[in-house]
Amino acid sequence: MEGEEERQEFVLAEDGLIWRGSYNRLRPTVWKYSQFERDILDCALHLMIQVGRVRIFGRNDPVVISRILSAAV
Repeated sequence: MEGEEERQEFVLAEDGLIWRGSYNRLRPTVWKYSQFERDILDCALHLMIQVGRVRIFGRNDPVVISRILSAAV
């Protein structure tokens, strides 16, 4: 991202859009991230450590985390 202000706006956003449908009929849907809700961090850590069994050295790689959590859910 170009500027710090844009980066902060993106990272701190509470909702965003995901695109649903088929390749020729896409439509946007609002997705509420709920990243600041109570117990979200504890839930994410539980999924990462207990369910996904992510090793310590893999916890800094967003690709590893995304793949393991996608497989777990």
